Amino acid sequence: MYDPKGLKDYFNDYGEREWERLEKSLHGRVHFEVTKHILRRHLPGEGHLLDAGCGPGRYAIHLAE
Repeated sequence: MYDPKGLKDYFNDYGEREWERLEKSLHGRVHFEVTKHILRRHLPGEGHLLDAGCGPGRYAIHLAE
């Protein structure tokens, strides 16, 4: 059965968990740093970026800085 509030709560909680996942453990922090390195290496120095809404936006925020 479609439960709009349950769906909203699930995705709100998911975003929080995903944001924290990259801070809480050594594995998460290393994952974040390695991914930032890969992005710096393969993306052009300037331009536009589309965040397709696949997570909490942590990488998009990093790239915007």
